[in-house]
Order: sequence, then structure tokens, then C-alpha cells
Amino acid sequence: MSRRSWLLPAALFVIICAVFLYFERSFSPTFQQCTSGQENSAQTSAAEKQPSFFGTTVDTYVRCTGLFFENNSEAVTALATLIIAIFTFTLWRATSTQARLTREALIADKRAFVFAESFSPLWEPGQVAGYFSARFVPLWKNSGDTPTRKLRIYTGCELRNSPLPANFDFTVTSVAPGGGLLGPKVSATGGVAPFPPAAAITASDLHDIQNGTKFLYRGWAKYFDGFPGTPERVTRFCWAMEPMGNAFQIDPNVEPFSNNPGAFGFRNRHMPFGNCADDECTQ
Repeated sequence: MSRRSWLLPAALFVIICAVFLYFERSFSPTFQQCTSGQENSAQTSAAEKQPSFFGTTVDTYVRCTGLFFENNSEAVTALATLIIAIFTFTLWRATSTQARLTREALIADKRAFVFAESFSPLWEPGQVAGYFSARFVPLWKNSGDTPTRKLRIYTGCELRNSPLPANFDFTVTSVAPGGGLLGPKVSATGGVAPFPPAAAITASDLHDIQNGTKFLYRGWAKYFDGFPGTPERVTRFCWAMEPMGNAFQIDPNVEPFSNNPGAFGFRNRHMPFGNCADDECTQ
């Protein structure tokens, strides 16, 4: 137990002793008579033995307190039982607090923690020959030392004609979340979005996004860590996709962001809302 854990019991013990001595001296006739007799006896023998004042006082209090205990044994026993109970409760509470803090530290250090690390486009031929459309797959990572339990992952793809509002309801899903497992220190791709049979993001959509007339966003993961009694965990990401390149000359075989013809890539910009983990996610 830490030094601070003993501070309250020690202070309580000192207070109890002080209160006991005060009431013993002020309200116990037996103790008062004893101390008066001991003081007279000490004065009689002072010329012969020359005892110190401090020694005489301590000896008087010890003798008279012992006599008080003898004459009030039942009350003293009850008081001692109460003091022991108080110390036992204090020790139990300190031990319980220490155990709780130890468990919380263990969970925080070892628990599964899932977050979206990046995303990749999946290209497919568009409805117009020579053009390509895109779907997106996020890369989820578990940075913890334990696997997930009851993992559910949802990947959304919000193609909009206006910016995403700050009060957007992130609990709404267009398809059922997928299940899975992420082991410790493992990364894995999530679900594809837009999910078929929904239409993919066309070359025209990508061009409109580049021109600021359309906007593309988001996804989330829910799971439990491996520790009993812990709440369901949730991680959300809300990224604005920013296409880079000529949407009408995409070549999926060319390295993104290169100077080669047909190069096309995406940057993601984190929105000021919708990015959260666990109790930060209010919806």
C-alpha cells in the first residue's frame, strides 16, 4: 500500500487517541482521582528521588489509564472493536481502490483498440467505355495486445450535393454492418462502399468532387475488447475524400500521384466532427 493510503488511518488514530485522553481527563472520576493521588505521591517523594516532570506525568497517565481500562473493560472493548472496524474498512477501501486502478491500467494497456488507418480505391470499368468508377475499402488496425470480440464494421460512402452537416446522424446505415475479428497488432480491410448493388462513384462524380459541387465521406467500427465487464467500444471516422488527377483519364495500373499519364489518387481530410473513439462518440 502506498504512503498516501496510510495517511487517513494514521490521522484517524491520532484523533481518536486525542479525543479519548480529553474525555478521560475531563469526565472520568476514576481517572481524576487516580491522577490526583499519583501527583500527591510524586510530590512526597520528590525530595528523595527527584523524578523529572515529564517522566512523572507519563507514568501517572499510564498507571491511571490502565486503571480506567480495568474499571471500564466492557466499554473499552466496544471502543477497540469500533476502532478495528474503522481501520478494517479503511484498509478494505484502499485495497479495493488499488485493485480497481490496477485493473483499469491493465485494460488501458492491453485492450483492443480499432481505428481506420487508411483507405484504398477499388477501380472498375465505368458505364462509359474508357472511364473508371471507384469503390472504397478502409484499412482497419487493432493496435492493442488483445483481439476484438463481436466486431462489427460499417463502411459508409456519403456522396452529397452539399457538405455534410455537423448534426449528421452517424448511427444510420445503408447496409447491414459486417462481422469479423481483428487479432492483436493486425490490420485488415473492411467492407466496400458503395456496397453493390449501389452504383459506384463515377468519373463524373469524381470530377464534380474536384470542382466542389459534390462531397464524399465516412464509416465506423463497433466491437468489444477481451476483458469481462467492459462496455462496447466504438470508433468512427469522417473523412472528406479529395481526388487528385484527371477523372476522365484514369489508369488503375499507374502509380497514384505520379507524373505519368493516367495517375489518379485520393487524399483524405479529417472533418472537425465525426472522428471519435469510445465515450467521445456521443451518438
